[in-house]
Amino acid sequence: MKKLIHLELDEILPDIFDTIAGKKENPNLNSKKKMLEKFYDGYDQSADGDLAYKKQIISREKDYYLEEVKNSQGIIIHYCEEPLSNHKNRGSAKFKHNN
Repeated sequence: MKKLIHLELDEILPDIFDTIAGKKENPNLNSKKKMLEKFYDGYDQSADGDLAYKKQIISREKDYYLEEVKNSQGIIIHYCEEPLSNHKNRGSAKFKHNN
């Protein structure tokens, strides 16, 4: 049975931005080591409230780290590509001092 639906929008919808994220895990390893690869590609709100595009790849299997962040004008505001083994003491992985 077919239904005909008539839809009217009285308000203008905001722009819609796609994001995809995923990870590859080995369930046989403990919780800290089971994540083998992780990726994120899409849009998020940056610290200053602007819309930012972020691409991130973390691969323990390939010892690879990539992070690229662009502002809403498409200008790169952060870029880091290096072996994952060299990517330490940054962001949320920073060593925390006990005061």
